[in-house]
Amino acid sequence: MEKDKPSVHKRSTEDTPIPPQPNPMHEHEGVPPEKCSFPACDHVQRVKEEWLYTADALPQIVCLLDRAGVVIRCNRTIERWGLGSVEDAVGRSLHSLLHPACTAANCELDGFLAAHLRQLADATEGKFQSEDAILGRHLDVQLCAHSHSRPASQLEQAGFAVAVVADISDLKKSALELQNLAEDLEKRVELRTAQLMEANSKLYQEVEVRHQAEAALRISRDNYQRLVDTMSEGLAIRDKNDRITYVNDCMARMLGYEPEELVGRQVLELLADTSPESWASRTAQRRSGDVTPYVLAFKGRSGRLLWAKVSPRPVFDANGEYSGSFAVVTDMTERVQIEMTLRKSEEELRQLSAQVLSAQEKERKRIAAELHDGIGQTLSAIKFSVESTVRQLQDHIPEQDLTLLQNIIPKMQGAIEEVRQISMDLRPSILDDLGIVATLSWFCREYRSDFQDLELMLETATYEEDVPAELKVVIFRIVQEALNNIAKHASAQRVGLKLRNNGLALELEIVDDGVGFEVTDVSEKRSRVEGGMGLVSMRERAEYSGGQFQLRSVPGQGTRIWVSWPQAAAKHDTAN
Repeated sequence: MEKDKPSVHKRSTEDTPIPPQPNPMHEHEGVPPEKCSFPACDHVQRVKEEWLYTADALPQIVCLLDRAGVVIRCNRTIERWGLGSVEDAVGRSLHSLLHPACTAANCELDGFLAAHLRQLADATEGKFQSEDAILGRHLDVQLCAHSHSRPASQLEQAGFAVAVVADISDLKKSALELQNLAEDLEKRVELRTAQLMEANSKLYQEVEVRHQAEAALRISRDNYQRLVDTMSEGLAIRDKNDRITYVNDCMARMLGYEPEELVGRQVLELLADTSPESWASRTAQRRSGDVTPYVLAFKGRSGRLLWAKVSPRPVFDANGEYSGSFAVVTDMTERVQIEMTLRKSEEELRQLSAQVLSAQEKERKRIAAELHDGIGQTLSAIKFSVESTVRQLQDHIPEQDLTLLQNIIPKMQGAIEEVRQISMDLRPSILDDLGIVATLSWFCREYRSDFQDLELMLETATYEEDVPAELKVVIFRIVQEALNNIAKHASAQRVGLKLRNNGLALELEIVDDGVGFEVTDVSEKRSRVEGGMGLVSMRERAEYSGGQFQLRSVPGQGTRIWVSWPQAAAKHDTAN
């Protein structure tokens, strides 16, 4: 591919010109179409139209100025900025075009333009950035001398200077958005992609057919090449046979190739882990007019993997036949890597939380055993010794001393009961000895005795052997926390507790008719602080053990907690 003639300028005979539309930037250089005598006039006009069409699609305002700063030509971005039409812009100063109602004597923009237009005779460019209160945008203004070597006649026609006005508000805000990169990056990519899709859609809506002189062609081609190659996203064009006909410098850099190495290659050759059938399906979607963006993994040089968001736009000829497509390619490798890192971190956190819960249960079991077998047995032995001593000495010591010893016995008995209760709260031994079904029955009896105003109904429709050992403690802890929260906060009259095996999954359901609450993140955090392990911990226990957790609560209508563990099918049909 020749450096001064990028392949995007080569159009097949199937291309059909689009009817012209008025635009001051598109005025012919004084050569009527019927009198054009240049041998390459058609080719000149076609390439000029492509550049003009690209200039109109740019998000920046691009103007040609004379020596006094008066607009000679400009692109249609001023219309998208709400600054009037391109026809009205010609003949106005750039300052009055951007600040139509500005009367300030010390306007920064006016001062910059006046100063740098005078300096362009000796310098090549000037730059200016400012937070523009009138436009409500942060502007980046660049003035470049159009040419110092052209004859005066050509300078009068081509303009003295080029002004590029860009809205860089998003760039100024990017530093503040780094801390929310995971969320904001997606939004910026979508916004930028939408802007580029809009710009590129204009490429096939704004084409005008005009003949131009050879000198105008050279200027247009150079400007077009510079604009496309300085895009921050990749641009690729393919024909109807899926061969690449053009890539800009950014796209080539993404893949680690020179543009000439990519032109003529099949797109499928550059894709990673994409089957021919899958790519053929995507191509069929393009042929049908589908413009839905999608993410692809490209193979760069030396096997480098590039994740990119592709925003396609199919091209059809005048007969409605598919003639190829072009696409804006946005590098998303960093975002994909961040997402993969986040997923890995979440999985590690999930495993760590599961290990913490497991270690907590082991420690509860150990402390409960030590309380029961250690302190509990010791207190029982002391109580037995005191009772034996009282029996032996009741006839040999004063009654007052005997009474003191007898008073110790109920206190010892109370201490034994308290140790037993603490041990059961930490880890009921019945859970390991008899299983979850018997434990739930015992816990419900204890619950009814403590909260006699609350009606608790228990239904178990499963066999003990149908409940995996690792789920028994999970089920008990969820039931324990849920019933404790109901007693403390729900003001309920009735509670229903069901544990059943439907043949496909093991299900736990807890329903109350209490006051209910708004299910929000705030309430879950408050529950964690005020209610022990809380709703968040119940959800974590369910999900870490492979279950699905659902919580539904409506103020004034009660609360329903439902947990399901798939693959926990019963060994027996509980319906029989």
